[in-house]
Amino acid sequence: MARFLFFAFFFLLLGCVSNQPDPETLHVSAIQAELDQMMQASAVAWTADDLDGFMRAFHNSEDLVFAIPTGITRGWQPLKERYAPSIVKSNLWFTDIETTVITAETALVFARFHNVMKEDGSYSTGLTTLLCEKIGGNWVIVHDHSSGLPKGTPRKDP
Repeated sequence: MARFLFFAFFFLLLGCVSNQPDPETLHVSAIQAELDQMMQASAVAWTADDLDGFMRAFHNSEDLVFAIPTGITRGWQPLKERYAPSIVKSNLWFTDIETTVITAETALVFARFHNVMKEDGSYSTGLTTLLCEKIGGNWVIVHDHSSGLPKGTPRKDP
């Protein structure tokens, strides 16, 4: 009887332990949620013609790197100046967001961006890979590599 009670207690305890969420998984999920929120906030700011709000997603540093097929922009201020003429022209959103947490302060975000031009409704899309770091308590982009997809790529609404 004692052996039966021992095994019953053991399996009951094992069941309780295995149903507990893995702290590592919870941490990764929280980071992914924070980065998703950063991405969505930047898209909302862009669509609202709020360049300062959009730029909050980027690390305000000379070390910031933005790479596209036509060249590389280095530094937060030059990137802001590059975006300034474009912000009032389109509605932006992201889909297919995939986040790989590297450390508690570093993550890689892959996503598809979508733009609909406000003036004529034309559509463009592309892919972006973002190296993000948690700096000063906030997740920011420190390296952005983006490229547009060929014309005729099917539109994917949110």
